[in-house]
Amino acid sequence: MQSVVYADVLFFINFCMDYVSLYITMKLTHRKVGVLRFAAAAAVGAIYGVVQVCIDSPRVVSVISGIAASFAMTVITIGLRQSAGVYIRCSAIMWGVGALLAGGVTLVCTLGNTSGMTALDSKGQSSMFVLALGCFIVIFIVRIFSSSPKSESCDAEFHIFGVNIKTRALVDSGNLVTEPISGLPVIFLRKKAVLRFYDGKDLEILSEGTAASLECLSPDTKRRVRIISVKRVGTTKLLCGLMSCEVLIGSGKNVKKGKGVKMKKERKSVKACVVIEDSEDYGGYDALVPASVLD
Repeated sequence: MQSVVYADVLFFINFCMDYVSLYITMKLTHRKVGVLRFAAAAAVGAIYGVVQVCIDSPRVVSVISGIAASFAMTVITIGLRQSAGVYIRCSAIMWGVGALLAGGVTLVCTLGNTSGMTALDSKGQSSMFVLALGCFIVIFIVRIFSSSPKSESCDAEFHIFGVNIKTRALVDSGNLVTEPISGLPVIFLRKKAVLRFYDGKDLEILSEGTAASLECLSPDTKRRVRIISVKRVGTTKLLCGLMSCEVLIGSGKNVKKGKGVKMKKERKSVKACVVIEDSEDYGGYDALVPASVLD
């Protein structure tokens, strides 16, 4: 007896599974991704799934192509400006989430078969029981993640090295680091975010942070450098910070100042010590701002 596989149905099933897997992965890694990126990545995964069924390839080739497809889906979802470690971690999480979802679907189908309600009858029509239960599981998972506290973010504009660096920042209530002498709050900024606007030698020297290299800084930058002790999980790092940097912080929300007044974004100017480090990212953002500066 030959089994018939409908490519459109297979594409739709794989698309939905990949979309949900990517969505949960981005929730677990605290990344904000648009619907179009999710859809494009899920479409790539769905096309790969259909091709795999149509082409009888060796197991080794299937495994390698599967890894390449998941890597491509991750790149489409989170973009190109990430390190290899970020792509590998997100791909691994997506594989784990996909395996759990596939196991859940298999369990539901098995329960349906044992109770006399098959997932697919002789006419090729899906069982309403399996479909309803599957939709309930997906809605339940999405509801759990949607009800969890959302990460607060803000606009941040840094005036450093004579240029304006505009980016999005994660607001962290646990960031209590301050410059020990002046008490200024410390804002962390990714080196890669600065490189989009400035690529001078001072940036490279500050990110290295060695005593010998600091002597090569320009006089103005050297005068403003402070050594900041930062405690991370299991270790303490000494990082270089720039004192008295002007930073414009905005909530990113439009605020109406009064009746008849044009809507505009609320912004706040703060003085801070800015630490530029060669970090992967801060939960999908380019900067880490303490919640105290928004008060």
